[in-house]
Amino acid sequence: MWRISAILLVAALGSTTGVALLWAEPDEGGSGPAAATQMRIETASIFVDDQAAALRFYTEVLGFTKKDDIPLGEYSWLTVTSPAGAVGVELLLEPNAHPAAATFQKAIFEDGIPATVFYVSDLRAEYERLVKAGGQVYFRTHRDGPRLAGCLRRYLRQPHHVVSAVVVQV
Repeated sequence: MWRISAILLVAALGSTTGVALLWAEPDEGGSGPAAATQMRIETASIFVDDQAAALRFYTEVLGFTKKDDIPLGEYSWLTVTSPAGAVGVELLLEPNAHPAAATFQKAIFEDGIPATVFYVSDLRAEYERLVKAGGQVYFRTHRDGPRLAGCLRRYLRQPHHVVSAVVVQV
């Protein structure tokens, strides 16, 4: 078996910046790479301009659950999970404090490009729930695009300058 180790380095350069370093090394008695488990996604991140507002939106409007809120100077390692999603998968609400992050976030928001895609089993019911909870849903349900062929989707504008696609497989 292989043991995966990680270190989170935090450096203050005008604002808090986090860098994660991962490495693998054989465990005692392990049999090398062939015995290692397959790589998996545990944390994905999106840029937000206000972590507190993003947390309220993801928990109160979308229904996710706050998992981690670890202070790191001015910002936090702030993650949410889906009660119905895969165990261990988290969405990091990452501050867009870096100028490149803010520029990227603004550009994809203005172009209406989804930063995240959420799947639901009943799009009509989810649409009604989101509107009632204060979500700004736009575009009519439609079928298009090779990556989402056979899917119906609506788009959700979030108050922290993020667009998400809400999708149901048909």
